[in-house]
Amino acid sequence: MQEPEDRKARATVQMLSTLRKDKLEKRHAANQLRSTQKRKLKDREEGRFEEVSKEVKRTKYREEGKEKLQRSKGSQKQHRKSKSKVKK
Repeated sequence: MQEPEDRKARATVQMLSTLRKDKLEKRHAANQLRSTQKRKLKDREEGRFEEVSKEVKRTKYREEGKEKLQRSKGSQKQHRKSKSKVKK
């Protein structure tokens, strides 16, 4: 058998533990709600600027393709020049 003081102390500790657990559950639920709201807002913003970002990407890749083509043409010319020098 426990003494009455021990029972009171145990009940108090248990009550504090329950309060802490409830507080954590509330905080967790609030964080989940906040994260879902942020995700929805982010998705909405992405949808709004999706067409613009696609166009930016298209122009970027188009320019990169042009530069790559020019570099490959330049290296072919150098390669031809080096071959012609060797033949002489």
